[in-house]
Amino acid sequence: MKHIVSLTLLATLTVSSASADQSKPWRVGGGSTRVKAVGEVSRLVGSGWVRTTREYLDQDAEFDFRMPFPDSEGALWIRAVVSIPGDKPASGYRIALTNRTTGSGAVGSVKAVSGKLVGQQGPGSLVDDEWQHMKVHADGNEVTVTLNGTLLSTVKGQEYPVGYVGFEVSHGALDLRRIQLTALGDLTCRPEAALQIHQIGATGVKAPTMLKPARPHYSIEAMDEKAQGVVLLRAVVAPDGSVSDTCIEKGLHRDLDLEAVAAARAWMFHPGMKDGVAVPIQVTIELSFTLRN
Repeated sequence: MKHIVSLTLLATLTVSSASADQSKPWRVGGGSTRVKAVGEVSRLVGSGWVRTTREYLDQDAEFDFRMPFPDSEGALWIRAVVSIPGDKPASGYRIALTNRTTGSGAVGSVKAVSGKLVGQQGPGSLVDDEWQHMKVHADGNEVTVTLNGTLLSTVKGQEYPVGYVGFEVSHGALDLRRIQLTALGDLTCRPEAALQIHQIGATGVKAPTMLKPARPHYSIEAMDEKAQGVVLLRAVVAPDGSVSDTCIEKGLHRDLDLEAVAAARAWMFHPGMKDGVAVPIQVTIELSFTLRN
C-alpha cells in the first residue's frame, strides 16, 4: 500500500552547445555583447551577466579565469534563483573573482544573498599574469572553494538549494575558459534495499502526517517550454520527521525534477509510528506543476 503526499504548484505563464571548444577563452563584460556557447553557460541575461540554461542542485563548478584589467571585478554565482529574465539573483551564493587577495570581497570569498553564512574563509594566492583555476563544490548546505589547488573557503548557508550557475561582471571584464559543470549524485530511484524501513499498511504501522510543506519554484526554462504535470518521488520520513533518501520515480522536466527533490527534502512530518514508537517509513510524494494563463 502506497502512502501518497500531494502538493500542487501553480505558476503564471509569462543556446547552448555541448560541442563548443571549451579551451578557447571568451569574455564577459568589457563592452562585449556576444556570448559564446560554452557547454551550458550560454544564456545572456543582461549586460555583464550570463547563466546556464538549466538549474543545478548539488554540483561541482570548475573553470579557468583571468581578470584582463587591474580593476576588473566579477563573480561566480551558484544556486542563483532568478524568476524574471534580466533580474539579479534573489537567492544564491556569490564567489568573488577579482585581482584582490585580501580584504572584503577578496578572490574566492563567498557571500550569500540572505547574509546567513558561517564557516572559514582565507586569503587567496594568484598566479602572476596567468590563468587562475577555481573549483567550487556545493553539497547540501555546504560550499567549498579551491583556488589554484589551495582550499580557500568552507562555509555553510541557508540559500535555496536549487538554481542556476552564472558569471557576473560588475567592473571591467572577465575572461573564462574550460568551464566544467557537474551535477552530483544520481537521483533516479533504484530497486529497494532490504533496510529497516517500514511500509504503510504493515501491521501496527501508522502513516506520517505533514507538518510543514515547502513549495518548489518554477524555472524560467520550464515556463518557456510550458512544462507541466506530475513529479513522483520516493522518500523516507525519518523518526525525527525529516525527509531523506529522496529519489525520482517519475520525472517531468530536468529543472522541475530538481525543484521537487529540493522541496521534499525540506518538508517536515509528524513521524510514522509502529506500536507507538517513531520509525522510518517509506512514502511516495507527488508534486504537481501547473501553468495558468
